[in-house]
Amino acid sequence: MVLVALVLGAVSWIGAAPSAPASTAEPAGRADARLANEDGTVGPVVALGDSLTSDEPLGGTDSASWFVEALAAEPRLIQAANAGIPGDTTDGMVDRFARDVAVHEPSVVVILGGTNDLGQGRTTGEVLGDLERLAREAREAGAEPVLATIPPRVDQWFAIEVGALNAAIRASAAASGTPVIDFHAALADDDGNWLPGFTEDGVHTTEAAAGAMAAVALGTLFPG
Repeated sequence: MVLVALVLGAVSWIGAAPSAPASTAEPAGRADARLANEDGTVGPVVALGDSLTSDEPLGGTDSASWFVEALAAEPRLIQAANAGIPGDTTDGMVDRFARDVAVHEPSVVVILGGTNDLGQGRTTGEVLGDLERLAREAREAGAEPVLATIPPRVDQWFAIEVGALNAAIRASAAASGTPVIDFHAALADDDGNWLPGFTEDGVHTTEAAAGAMAAVALGTLFPG
């Protein structure tokens, strides 16, 4: 079993590379025109999550997260704040939402969480409840929430748990009209296993996988 340590730290602001080309990826989930500003930009945007989102190297490697890759590829993501903390769980994200998310007055909040919750034995219902609460708090703060499915996790019994949680996330997003970034679909084969070259430890993404996640995220945030 891979253990991911909780490291509390300040949320970091990241600027996109101005010379990078815009993404042409296709949307992975429901697209919502309210995500974009009148000038076609998206932001202020906050990415809330764990090590899969953090700007710290993933799993002790030199790989960057999907959000870091997305900012490097898409200059239309503006006023971006990275609220990913390695080892965090969805209830931890609820606890720090005001401090790490709402304070930035975002117009869009991307929420990716649940991998570490499963490792702690939390149920699908508990995790989904936290994710739905985070989406509500985003709306109450004047932002549009974007939910995300979690990547594969095949150590021990987690494959089944990942499938159940992702199904619940997709259903909740559809019922509430919330855009969803289907990261899992971009990373997994038909059996729910990682695609070749996409992980080294079974939990964290490689550079190739982070790039695939960035592409599917940008396809949802910038449809068409």
